[in-house]
Amino acid sequence: MAHVLIADDEDGVRAGLVAMCMAGGHRTAEAASGRETLARAEALEPDLVLLDLRMPDGDGLSILPALAALPA
Repeated sequence: MAHVLIADDEDGVRAGLVAMCMAGGHRTAEAASGRETLARAEALEPDLVLLDLRMPDGDGLSILPALAALPA
């Protein structure tokens, strides 16, 4: 069972992705901004991050280097 972090600033998109992941038996966490995504990724060490490209406080592309630098 994978731990998936869903990062999107739109509630409906996150809800749909959470439902799909949970139906597949995966644990999920959510973030609504770039800053929140980085904090949750550091704290939770997810197996997979589903990352929106346009979010407040750091878009998906700008936070990729910081996500990549987190311990695996």
